[in-house]
Amino acid sequence: MKSGLGGHYIPEIGNYLLGDQYRSDSKTVCTEAYLYAKTLNITGQDLWVFDIDETTLSNLKYYADHGFGVEPYNAAAFNAWVDLGEAPALQESLKLYNKLVSLGVKIVLLTGRPLKRL
Repeated sequence: MKSGLGGHYIPEIGNYLLGDQYRSDSKTVCTEAYLYAKTLNITGQDLWVFDIDETTLSNLKYYADHGFGVEPYNAAAFNAWVDLGEAPALQESLKLYNKLVSLGVKIVLLTGRPLKRL
């Protein structure tokens, strides 16, 4: 299978991310996380931490366009992608987020992105 700029071959990770298994795994993990959260005695001081990239937002389009790791990492290219603000929410993570909020859990979003990129 080929994808991205210049028709790069997609390595195994690309096949996983583009296939049904990734979505299935995401659903399973988020379901289990919610079932766990429901067992907690939630207080006003409880927090749930979500990472941004590849946990709440998908950079799949960026990685597909850059060969899923076939090309060396290019911080300037990735930052240009981030600046577009087009990374969609991962649907299962969004569902989990909403369910946690309905339980009264406060959400913290954590990122390694520079402040300039927020």
